[in-house]
Amino acid sequence: MTGNVGEKAQAVCFSFIMVMSMIAIGGAAFAGSAAADAPPESPTDSPGELQVSLLNASTGTVNATWGVNTTSGTINITNGTETDTQVADITVSDDSAKAIQYAINNASAENDTVRVGPGTYNGSLSVDANGLTLEAADDASPVVTQDSGTVVDVNADDVTVDGLTVEAGDGTFAVDLDGVSDGAAVTLTNNTIDLTAGNDGSDGMKAC
Repeated sequence: MTGNVGEKAQAVCFSFIMVMSMIAIGGAAFAGSAAADAPPESPTDSPGELQVSLLNASTGTVNATWGVNTTSGTINITNGTETDTQVADITVSDDSAKAIQYAINNASAENDTVRVGPGTYNGSLSVDANGLTLEAADDASPVVTQDSGTVVDVNADDVTVDGLTVEAGDGTFAVDLDGVSDGAAVTLTNNTIDLTAGNDGSDGMKAC
């Protein structure tokens, strides 16, 4: 039993080293987002400020777009049957990352890509869908920031995270890969892990 635990730790740590070579550490602190008022009238594959879309990358079909309404303090959805319909009340300065989490929670084998528009998303993310791609929209540099716990917690296999800035506060892990299975791939590309927001004990990644 002890040998198996050691082999698992070694395998996960090795994956962690390989992933680290594909991301940048550093960056400057980020200001808050510009205001965003609503998702578009129809789901879009090019989400705007504080908007997040769920799509089938193989066909290009967009399932839904969520948007943070900074005026009303809500997250609204537009999909095939609803337009700008409220799904949650939030505190924008604490919970705007829930727009991304809604898309992740609704992912499936067909709708496997979450595309994130520009802006700063406050809060944490939990990725529990195997094969999910979490990516920045074209020409967007979205920031996910959290000042406690873990910012992006990956508990699934064959996940790709591409083009995000993950900003970790004091005592915070930017990315936690501890929930990834032995031998599974996690691909992190074109991401920035920003530890400048925290003054004490922030860490880039946790894998074992």
